Amino acid sequence: MERKEGPISSRGKMPKERPAAFMDAVLAIVMTILVLDLPRPTVMSVAGFWELRHDFFAYALSFFWLGSMWVNMHNEWDGVEVVDTSVLWRMVLLLFCSSLIPYATGVVSDAMYSAVAQAFYGICVIALTLANVWLSRALASANADESPDVINRMERRQSALLLDCAIKVAGLALAVFVWPPAMMVSVLVAAAFITVVVRREGLV
Repeated sequence: MERKEGPISSRGKMPKERPAAFMDAVLAIVMTILVLDLPRPTVMSVAGFWELRHDFFAYALSFFWLGSMWVNMHNEWDGVEVVDTSVLWRMVLLLFCSSLIPYATGVVSDAMYSAVAQAFYGICVIALTLANVWLSRALASANADESPDVINRMERRQSALLLDCAIKVAGLALAVFVWPPAMMVSVLVAAAFITVVVRREGLV
């Protein structure tokens, strides 16, 4: 596929490098902010750290979940060449949803067994997952001239993300009506699911 030089082509497309670098930088900042909300023990002892177990669990879950999302997005973006305006705006939406994760993590770590706190965390996570799917579709559309294999892998990844989202929605329902921590458990299950599917289907 012929690639035009310069910041933008006559078809409204541009090279992916600058947007990808911007997204990487913002996600790195979001992941770093997570640790800033971790409180210090009131008493410097094992018991003092044990009291913060919910904070550390919420931090680790959010950090590695965002990290796994970044790894999968990096692999997807590696197979494409250009972006367009639709991709850029959907990327902004994804970064907006990402920026809510540190706040949602702080809320849920302070009230691990609160259905409201877990529901808020779940809504933020699900919104980010759906934004990821929406971005992936725009990326596939902007690179429709790429090889069929690349587009096919992107479409299969989107299908896997929708199943991933379904697991989280089920967790949200369980968190609201049965057991609040089910939301965070569903994020763990969904992350394991998407990792297995991505590797088994060769979507990396």
